[in-house]
Amino acid sequence: MTTCLDEPAEASRTSNCAVFDVRAATERIVVELTDHQLKQADITESLYDEPTPDGLSPSDLAQWRAEHEKPQPTHHDEDGRELNPHGRVLLPATAPAPHCNRGRTYIPRAHICGSDETRVER
Repeated sequence: MTTCLDEPAEASRTSNCAVFDVRAATERIVVELTDHQLKQADITESLYDEPTPDGLSPSDLAQWRAEHEKPQPTHHDEDGRELNPHGRVLLPATAPAPHCNRGRTYIPRAHICGSDETRVER
């Protein structure tokens, strides 16, 4: 397990990658996202293929919407690419355990090496 955890750090030392960032996330289906979740994921939703015209009276606007509204909204990511409505996206989430512990048992290195007086420096 520790070898797997060290792989990203080792890869960053041997490549041009200056940093990497690992974050907790949850996976959600695009059409099931709430307005807040759409905003979190930086996804826009549109019921029309073209911008709504300005300067229309309320009745003309209602007629324009009735003529141009699609049965299902389209979703686009922050780069403008259209997303599959049944595809999955990642939403930021809080880590399942505090950063300092992550639910693991701490064993002091002195006990691993054999005696309390043995200290191994990294």
